[in-house]
Amino acid sequence: MPRRAMEINEGSGTDSASLDDDNSEPLVEHLAPDDAEPMDTTPVVAVAEAPGVEDIPAVPASDIVTGTYEWEVKNWSQLDDKEWSERFEVADRSWRIMLFPRGNAVKVDISQPQFASVYVECPDLDLEEPGWGLLAAFSITLVNQLDPLKDFRKETKHNFMAHSADWGFAEFFQLTELREGAGWMVDDTVVIRVQLSIDVKQSSCYDSRKETGFVGLRNQGATCYLNSWLQTLFNLNVFRQAVYHIPTTEESEPSKSIALALQTLFYQLQYSKRAVSTEDLTKSFGWDSTGSHMQEDVHEFNKILCETLELKMKGTKVCGLTDKIFSGHIVKSIECINVDFKSEKKDMFQDIMVDVKGCANVYDSFDRITAQDKLEGENQYDCEGHGKQDAKIGDLYEELPPVLQLH
Repeated sequence: MPRRAMEINEGSGTDSASLDDDNSEPLVEHLAPDDAEPMDTTPVVAVAEAPGVEDIPAVPASDIVTGTYEWEVKNWSQLDDKEWSERFEVADRSWRIMLFPRGNAVKVDISQPQFASVYVECPDLDLEEPGWGLLAAFSITLVNQLDPLKDFRKETKHNFMAHSADWGFAEFFQLTELREGAGWMVDDTVVIRVQLSIDVKQSSCYDSRKETGFVGLRNQGATCYLNSWLQTLFNLNVFRQAVYHIPTTEESEPSKSIALALQTLFYQLQYSKRAVSTEDLTKSFGWDSTGSHMQEDVHEFNKILCETLELKMKGTKVCGLTDKIFSGHIVKSIECINVDFKSEKKDMFQDIMVDVKGCANVYDSFDRITAQDKLEGENQYDCEGHGKQDAKIGDLYEELPPVLQLH
């Protein structure tokens, strides 16, 4: 099993000597057997845009955050062509090791030595704004489990960006060295250590949580309407607390439970340091990737969501809470003008559709929707016992809810 990140602290990087000169580049497939690069089938352009080691200046130790992680790779002989370590955090960022046990370089001569390829990846950089970069120096070490003095180590520096999120060595170590007795493999297990030094001041990073106290939601394609409404619901404290009180089981998966997915999303909005994904929630709706790229009506979406949650709340202490939050009372009335007749019907509502065209503000909109209409001429009201009569018809909002929804 992978080991946990060992430490994250302030200070300078390690001063151990490297066993090899730095020859790292962005990870792309290549032909030259001596080149080391980062991994991606895209872009030779990415290679050109990514700064080289010589372009990155040294920085004061006080601006550096460091961390060390060891990955115990078991059953080496049975590994797939590509493996990832568990994620670990350094400088509030998620990292992982990417391993190609039999190499990822394209070889023109199979008689040449075969190498394992190892890279360090910052997998969530595609979520950042264009141009966002994270400056890091790091070493990758093949640990000799019998003699620490024989550890094999390579070092490099890289500006991790969305188009260049991994960096390392296509030819990290020869596979012929992985033999029992040499110390780099013991009981079919290899240990890879990564030491990262992050220059937090040189990294262009906007910390939304620090600056505003909030983080946002990622757009899956056409989910801006969804994101806007989910953030509205999240910021209704009483609604958020009601969602947290919906019974769910530990065995449930968020992508298969709307209640658990919404609980998880609200928790992440409350405590995550980065923008939050809505993928588990949309999957729990039964949407595929096509559904996430189709614009929906936010009013209809909210109606269905609240009905679904209310079913989950039945029998709990938050049962009926959505009605208490969003429901008000309206009185629909009809009053005849020339005879003594008036009919009133009281009903519940959860939202109000208002006109905005020609209205200077919401008060004008309310004046318009509460104005009485006349039923006369061909539209006369058929009053029981009095026949056709001129009448006034209108709506009176007798009681507004704690949270009034207008659309």
